[in-house]
Amino acid sequence: MRNLLQSIDRFVGLAANLLVVVAGVTLFVLPLVTTAYVILRQLKIEIFFVEEWSGYLLVLMGWFAAAYTLRTGGHIDVALVYRHLRPRLKNAFLSAASLISVLIMVYLVKKSVDWFLYGLRTGIVSNFPSRTPIWIPYLFVPVGATVFTLTLFVLFIRRLIATVKGSGEVDVTKSIDLDIPV
Repeated sequence: MRNLLQSIDRFVGLAANLLVVVAGVTLFVLPLVTTAYVILRQLKIEIFFVEEWSGYLLVLMGWFAAAYTLRTGGHIDVALVYRHLRPRLKNAFLSAASLISVLIMVYLVKKSVDWFLYGLRTGIVSNFPSRTPIWIPYLFVPVGATVFTLTLFVLFIRRLIATVKGSGEVDVTKSIDLDIPV
């Protein structure tokens, strides 16, 4: 059990790192392409995919960076509700919040997979001149959301372990600690 959880943690870490690199490269390239698009448009040269794909790539950047941001402690944290609780109660509260988050994300992953499969099955294309098969941008959400959900699951397990151990606050930036009998 311990090895399985550590393997999941390693896999999720690698996946989060890979996706954030893709998001980072996209963040770097997108302004360059947009600038080229604006300059070329002034020269009466049209590139039809830029407006459409700018929107798709914003979705990619958001979802692909979500898991990494969670693993590095970068998400907004509203501590007002739990900051005055004792460590064990705080961990129990945060474990419950993490579990609820995982369940919500599982639902969202399922729906995003449904959208992707619908786009793939029907062959729908975008209304833009590029006629992009819609399943391509629909794929960004389930990929990013799945890695984010697995990251939330690992965080839930870590907080649950901290609650059982009675230890202090969980540092989201560290790997899973399984020094308890499992």
